[in-house]
Amino acid sequence: MDATVSAFTAILSYILAMTFTVIAALQKLGIATPSFVVVLGAAGLAIALAFQNSLSNFAAGFLLILFRPFKKGDFI
Repeated sequence: MDATVSAFTAILSYILAMTFTVIAALQKLGIATPSFVVVLGAAGLAIALAFQNSLSNFAAGFLLILFRPFKKGDFI
């Protein structure tokens, strides 16, 4: 696996784990978390729809890094 892909995956995993940990801690403290999770989901959907074109370009770049259809030095 490429170093770029592994670094991106590690950062994404860290962010997801921290989000899950914060939500679990809030639940342990007695704060109602279902509404908090719904708000996070709605915010994520709104952000994804707002940045739809940018996110599609980001996904295309990630796939180029992942599959490496060409190498350094190739003439395109």
